[in-house]
Amino acid sequence: MITATEPARCGQGVRLLQYARDLWLFLYRTNGINFADLLKMRWDNIQGGYLIFFRKKTETTRKNNIKPITAPITSKLQEIIDKIGVPDSPFILGLLKEGYSETTFENLSHKVRSNLNKELLEISKKLKLSVPLNLKSARDCYASTLRRAKVPKDDIGDMLGHSNSVVTEHYLASLDIEETFDINKHIL
Repeated sequence: MITATEPARCGQGVRLLQYARDLWLFLYRTNGINFADLLKMRWDNIQGGYLIFFRKKTETTRKNNIKPITAPITSKLQEIIDKIGVPDSPFILGLLKEGYSETTFENLSHKVRSNLNKELLEISKKLKLSVPLNLKSARDCYASTLRRAKVPKDDIGDMLGHSNSVVTEHYLASLDIEETFDINKHIL
């Protein structure tokens, strides 16, 4: 399996682009999680058709009321898991080893994230996207997609793992600005 830490050699460039795309889709389809959560995600987080895990960010920011994120494993998500998963590792991506240190985690996360974002930028250029893809945008797209589908803000916040709706507003602000055009079209 090709990893995002390997240089793109002849014939592997397309596979690296596909790997980056698949990881972005994984993030999007698992409630818009961030890359750190995916990097540390283990096979035993899969329980009864769901991925159940705690956000890495809440390990340090929220001591009380830590709630797990529960993301349903749809058929499309299962296809991605089957494609990118490393079954002989305890970690789904297979990039970490048991007993890793926080320094190892941070260094690996930074390196892989940087490489993946370069590949996602290449995809953005090839597709002539008006907004460039990056790993962070998966979370924004997830929240925006739910908002456009008229899912209540509190439900979106629950899916994102937010402790309150003020945090969720950050992800929905740009969408609210876009809605002003639809709202103002009624003005004569």
